Parts: sequence; structure tokens; C-alpha cells
Amino acid sequence: MFDYDEIDRTVRDNALALHKLGGADKESLLGRLHETFVEGNPRALWESFRYVPAMIDCNGEDPYLHLPDIIPADTELYFIIDYWNRDFVVFRGRMADIHVFIGDCDGLDEFYLMTTDCRRLYSVTDHDVLYHIDIDINVPKVAGLYPPGEAMDTPRLLLRRWRPDDAPALYRYASDSRVSELALWPRHESVEMSREVITGYFAPDPDVFAIVLRGSGEPVGCIGLVPRGAENHAVAEGEREVGYWLGYPHWGAGLATEALRALIGRCRGIPQIKSLLITTDRRNVASQRVALKCGFAFVEDYDHDGIASRAYRLAMRDDVR
Repeated sequence: MFDYDEIDRTVRDNALALHKLGGADKESLLGRLHETFVEGNPRALWESFRYVPAMIDCNGEDPYLHLPDIIPADTELYFIIDYWNRDFVVFRGRMADIHVFIGDCDGLDEFYLMTTDCRRLYSVTDHDVLYHIDIDINVPKVAGLYPPGEAMDTPRLLLRRWRPDDAPALYRYASDSRVSELALWPRHESVEMSREVITGYFAPDPDVFAIVLRGSGEPVGCIGLVPRGAENHAVAEGEREVGYWLGYPHWGAGLATEALRALIGRCRGIPQIKSLLITTDRRNVASQRVALKCGFAFVEDYDHDGIASRAYRLAMRDDVR
């Protein structure tokens, strides 16, 4: 299991020459990281890079296998481990030692490698994508490319409003019973049914977004806020329920996590939203894992219309528990 003990064990058992930063040194280093590469204070740093990152093609393999090909073994780096979106563990050492650590540490899935001059950053995310930023080469992001509430950018996705011509893509994925059964809505039986769902429900709602792949432009899922009064669990004052689903071929690639983090970032800018709620079929372990990765905490198991369900909550303000 990935925890602080596992981090210490990996260093100890492999006799790695990694210097752990703490106190003022750690805070100073994290400050430089944010100042140079990150816009705002996102829960996951890669959500808000100041620069458009380059995505390094790993041919579907674990990025760990490709790191020695792009970073020489004797390169001195800061090794920054994202510990469950709550804390960072920071080491300084050579790439050779860091590579051994990455290969042996059980459960490690999101970390950053920054050169000691703070001009280059490598990011490995929990969906096995390797990003690289060189501030002398990469282009700064343009703020306000999409108006708030209209669309959201992530490295691999565009979250935008649904359109009637999305009906064939929606039907392609919403007609799959593997999706509808866990998402708890009727399986779509025709393209026309999908078009009616878009025009009657999705498109008129400003808080519902198609999850669109940047590479293909195809909608492969949906995410948004459940309409008030239609929640699947009792909500607290100022709380909104979040719903999301992905087409089956795209399960397990981290896209739901990426989309949910973007939606959370948008909701943090809405003062009226004090907390977010996620409910899932109790069998839907993958969706529950997405919630936990994005900082949601387990609330309770409960029964909803005869379906064994599970609820999670994310406080958006310090005064919410």
C-alpha cells in the first residue's frame, strides 16, 4: 500500500542516495515549483500548468520505462511525490536513484521531476501520461480561451456543452449496457433517443458537459452537476451532486479523474457551492476510486430505490465538514 512507510521503505531497502527536503527548504522548493509552472492552487498540479505541456509518446507502456531515455542517469533533480492530493514528499537526488525508487515503490502513480535550475519539469500522472515542460521552449497558456461555464480545458480533454450533432457519438456509448447499468439510467435504443436526451436534457443545462477527446474531437462521456431536486442522496446546504460516466472503451485511462478535477476547479470559483457530493452504485468500484483520487471522502453506504449505493463528499470551504 502506498503511504509514508512505503516511501521510507523504498529508500531504505535500496540504499538510495536521496536527500529528503523538509520544513522551510521543502516549502521554498514547492513555492518555486508553483511560481514557475503552476497557475493558481489546483488540487493536482498538472490541471493548471502555466505552459502547454508536451506529451511524450510512451507507446502505451508505463512512462517509468521511458524516463532513462529522456533524462540522463547522473542528472540532479528534485523528485516531488504527490501524496493523495494532500501533501508532497520531496527528495533531491540523481535520476539513477530516482528511477530505482519509482520502479520499487508500491502504489506510486503521480509525481514530478524538476531540474535544479527550475526550468524543466517532467510530470507522470495517475493515468500513465508523461508530460514535459521546458519554459524556454513550451508556449504559455492563453488565459480565458473558453468563457467560464462554457467549456473547460485539460491536457487530454475538452469539456463543452452538448450539441444535437453529438447524437451518434452519444448513442455509440450510451447504448452499451455495461455503461448504463452502473450509471443507473436507461440504455439508449436509437440515435434519435440520444438526440432527444441531448436536446431535452443535456443541451439546455449549463452545468452538463460532454467529455470530448482532444485528439479525435469525439464525445466519449458526460460530466456535470445533477439538477437540483433530482439528487440521489440528501444534500447539505450549498451542496451539489456531481454525475459522470465514460464509454466502455475509455475506462481505465484516467479520463474520468481528469474531467472531474476540471469540474471541481470550476466549482471552486462559485461561492454558492460549499461542497460536492458523488453517489455510485456500490458495485462501481472504478467510479469510487475516481472520487477518492479527487479528494472526496466516504460518507455512507445507503439504499436508493432498492439499489445498494455509496456516497462521497468533498468540502469546498474550510468551514464545511
